[in-house]
Amino acid sequence: MKFLIIGGDSEIGRELEKYLLDINHTVYSTTKRPYTENKIFYDLLDPINIEHPEVDVAFICAAITGYDKCDADFGLAKEINVNCTTELCSKLIRNNIKVVYLSTNAVLETPLSIYGYTKARAEKNILELSNDSIIVRTTKVLTKGFPLFYNWYKDLVRHEPIKALADLYFCPVYIDYLIKSILLILDKKEKGIFQISSYPSISYYEAAQHMANTMPRSQNLIMRQTNPCLSEQETAIMNTDRFEKLTELPAPSPFVMINEWIKAQK
Repeated sequence: MKFLIIGGDSEIGRELEKYLLDINHTVYSTTKRPYTENKIFYDLLDPINIEHPEVDVAFICAAITGYDKCDADFGLAKEINVNCTTELCSKLIRNNIKVVYLSTNAVLETPLSIYGYTKARAEKNILELSNDSIIVRTTKVLTKGFPLFYNWYKDLVRHEPIKALADLYFCPVYIDYLIKSILLILDKKEKGIFQISSYPSISYYEAAQHMANTMPRSQNLIMRQTNPCLSEQETAIMNTDRFEKLTELPAPSPFVMINEWIKAQK
């Protein structure tokens, strides 16, 4: 199968490209950096000006993803995440390319953030363009270089203390699990919205404790912190029933996902 990755410079895009190449697929990916070897130069702000080889599937990984960045410039966030993404997907779909759009559990948050709003609008537009498209909503993705975990890991290796919030929760998904899940959805010729998450949610403090236990390192190195502004903020929990029915397996434990991330560091 031949794949195109829009947003090959993103963390997910880079790891998706490597994974697909390792299992002998043909992969083309885009970059915003001119004159990059073996990459297709493409700026999402110029959505229809893209030339690419013939492919079967396009992964849309490009977007303004930071909450702060979206809050700082709503107009730009809407232009890139909604308008330009919709125009790009329209061109791809007209060329009979199946679109896989990487989305987020932020579309389910209450109240809806600007980031969540733009991703939700893009989802709606893409499905209206073609109900054969795939929308993959995911929780926090643990890429192999996920900065917070990577810094924790380095500090624990040196037996140095780390700080972690006990009142901020998440449902981490390891990058390889996410990619395998998407490929399974494609292999089954499915379409529509799939939600991929671990379960249940855990705090970042619990994640840090688990990392220390697994390495192993002393629990005394884990410094519990709280942020009164969070008010025991839970992550937006997603219903993964549709994906579980497809795989006939329950959602993985967040601790299993963290274990997979730790194994990749060794």
